[in-house]
Amino acid sequence: MNFPLLAEQHSMLYAQTLLGPGVAHNMTFTLPLPAGVEEARVRDAVVRFCEHQAALRTALRDSPPTAQWTGDLCPRPVTIETTDVTRTVRERLAALHLAELGPAAEPVRAAFELVRGADGQTALVVAMDHLVSDARSSVVAAGQLAALIEDGRHPGLPGPNAYADLCRQRAADGERGAAPETTAWRSALETVSPLHDPTLRGVTGPAVLSQRDHLHGGAELDRTIQQLSVELGVSEFTAISTLLSLALWQRTGQRDFVVQTPVSTRRRQQAGEVVGYFINERPLVCHVREDRSLAEHAQEMYRASMRAVRHSRLSVPRLAQEIPAYRAVLEEEGVSYVQLHVSRGTGELPGSGRPGPDASAPRTTELGPFRPGLPMTCTTVRFDFDPRQTLVRSFFGGPRPGAGSAGEIADKVVALLRAAGGAGHQPVAKLVE
Repeated sequence: MNFPLLAEQHSMLYAQTLLGPGVAHNMTFTLPLPAGVEEARVRDAVVRFCEHQAALRTALRDSPPTAQWTGDLCPRPVTIETTDVTRTVRERLAALHLAELGPAAEPVRAAFELVRGADGQTALVVAMDHLVSDARSSVVAAGQLAALIEDGRHPGLPGPNAYADLCRQRAADGERGAAPETTAWRSALETVSPLHDPTLRGVTGPAVLSQRDHLHGGAELDRTIQQLSVELGVSEFTAISTLLSLALWQRTGQRDFVVQTPVSTRRRQQAGEVVGYFINERPLVCHVREDRSLAEHAQEMYRASMRAVRHSRLSVPRLAQEIPAYRAVLEEEGVSYVQLHVSRGTGELPGSGRPGPDASAPRTTELGPFRPGLPMTCTTVRFDFDPRQTLVRSFFGGPRPGAGSAGEIADKVVALLRAAGGAGHQPVAKLVE
């Protein structure tokens, strides 16, 4: 039986249409297993897990998709024998990170690989389609699979119909709150302009996707962001978004613009143990005034963050359709689409690989062609903080000669972070001098 796509899924599909293939990735993780664990036990656990996590058995209906449905067959784990489990796991994670796990019209949204070594070392490699899973889903999946493999039980498993019921409920809730949410965003976005990076004007060449990872070892950046957050009285995310807005102001000269960011919509208890994509893209509205203090600007960005959290039920394409100013921000020819992520993890994100001989040197990897739906560039900046190390990842889609621009923006945010301590009452213009 068909049931609605989540608004979050409509947003992701819109982003893929706007920015082209390759901008979304699978959620991948490794589950270490007891030495010598029986394959039958792992297989049975995976089947039971997928029976209850119906999102991993869904397929999309129609083109463009208007609904989804659930298949009956569960993915079965593939066994890989190897002499080096660590190396094989790393290779499989890299291969599955950007792989297509199955056609959208077929109910295959996950892959499971049991990697076994001659010494008895065993690990389960899991990949889940981002369209039906978020970062929290990886934590949920790891815990449930571990329990099911250990003793065949997990008290928090949702019912087989929980995902479909949740999608139906979300669709109804979205319609009930559509009018006030649209009104709030129309008011917030009326003075913003599409963002254009002048350093990319006239840059030509093959359009590519590239990723730059800059690993900052030690606790310096982690300690600095915590201290700045306390000083400004805002979250770490808001502190970084404050600095990013200043970096973009200095780079472009624009004062009123939008930065996109993912917002978690996994807020109700019934979604807690369900694998699904409960992340919606939302605009952070940036208004930079050079005589405003850094602390005042941070409070402005805090209000922008709260707006994004409170008004996150409707899909991005619906907001773009109903609010011309937002549609221009996303679809105007030559626009610079900028997105921010801030997380706390291990400082080692999927796809980052192992540090090289000089771990402090930025490492850039070209991921393939960039094929956006409209002429535009895409820049993503992500900070993953940890007391042991912080990974700053910048992602760029656009002409190859301009690929360094994303790293320049990320480096500017890092420089501002190091300079911002004690500057809360200074005008922002002084900080960016």
